[in-house]
Amino acid sequence: MAFTDYEDSRHGGRPIKLFKFMLGPLPEDELRYTDAETVQALENKPYTPVAISHSKLSATGTLDRTTMTVKMQNNTELAEVFRVYPPSYVITLQMYQGHAGDPANQFLAAWGGKVINAAWPDNELSLTCEPSSIAMRRPGLTRNYQRSCPHNLYGESCGAPKIPLDTICLNVYREQTITVSTVGGDPQAYSNGSIEWVNAAGRREIVSIRAAAGDGALKLAGLPSTLQPGMPVKLYKGCDHTMGARGCDMHGNILNYGGQPWIPERNPINSLSEYI
Repeated sequence: MAFTDYEDSRHGGRPIKLFKFMLGPLPEDELRYTDAETVQALENKPYTPVAISHSKLSATGTLDRTTMTVKMQNNTELAEVFRVYPPSYVITLQMYQGHAGDPANQFLAAWGGKVINAAWPDNELSLTCEPSSIAMRRPGLTRNYQRSCPHNLYGESCGAPKIPLDTICLNVYREQTITVSTVGGDPQAYSNGSIEWVNAAGRREIVSIRAAAGDGALKLAGLPSTLQPGMPVKLYKGCDHTMGARGCDMHGNILNYGGQPWIPERNPINSLSEYI
């Protein structure tokens, strides 16, 4: 039967939901769950059965107020992502609805958005999710008339080559400080940059670097709870968004500089009246 036939049937339908959480930009950065009793498959990818549910969706003609709460057991891999500190990437959710035992294996997209908050009430994981339509209705960023470059480092408008420095984590200390085997060249070039590694679960994590020293000490902006001594890490240079030696010139990307460095510091129009 088709999806509509199951929906219209009084006794033949067995509705189930598929939840696909995307933890990063790569295809392997996905966690898939289902509220069915057995493993389900969609697009040749398995969905693991867990205790998961969602709040009621309201149909008001628009999606502006369809904020959804997803609740699930707190011993899943997704719960561990939120356990200590916020994840490295924005986590998006795509929810599909179908029927168990459907020979056509037809699942339709029922909801899409991103996870904006996580909590653990009553010994379970509760995720507050915001639909994509809310973000689409927000005003976008405007580009200011400014001296510094407004582009996101390594973004599409920036176009700087993202070249990693491969090194090894030697020690992890408190207060968000670690040491690596080398930082190479000018250590200060990695200030405002980032460090990336793969944790024991095979997930990529990324944290900003606040400051770097010549002895390999790095002050991080987040807590690297999954980083252990001996793990290989990748360092990426930062940018002070100027045309100088630690800005576009360091990345060889001066032609893509987006600021207006020649804005006069002094008002060229005399504020005094010529009749005084």
